[in-house]
Amino acid sequence: MTNTILIVDDDPVQRRILENAVTKMGYRAIACDDGTKALDHMAPGSGSEIDLVVLDLVMPDIDGMAVLRSMEELQARLPVIVQTSKGGIDTVVSAVRAGAVDFCVKPVSVERLKVSIQNALKVGAMEKAVATIRKSTTGTLMFDDMIGESPAMNK
Repeated sequence: MTNTILIVDDDPVQRRILENAVTKMGYRAIACDDGTKALDHMAPGSGSEIDLVVLDLVMPDIDGMAVLRSMEELQARLPVIVQTSKGGIDTVVSAVRAGAVDFCVKPVSVERLKVSIQNALKVGAMEKAVATIRKSTTGTLMFDDMIGESPAMNK
């Protein structure tokens, strides 16, 4: 199964570059130009199966930090790679405290992005595994927790 990466950036050139890079790495890319559309994709019941978010911090209307805070309210527990052209240490600390797993300064090289994506997906997979173990020990496993792609399992 191919992982889906949500790219959120208001700069159309940067968004296209990221989308092409992610696609060439073998992932499925969904691109959004603002935080509101990104949150719509992450909302429960949206139908989007997002595995990772690459999020620009500086955007009009809803900026990246507001998206990170809103993700917590939505209980959208996804690994987030934050990127910005203004990469001060205060910004990095704030983003990580808000839930980001990695931070890149624009323009990010394809190699650096690839490593960040691989690491963030591993973190996301481990967090899902821990959540499943917790549900198993408390007896709260649901059909959504099943792993399977075959028609028989889906049925």
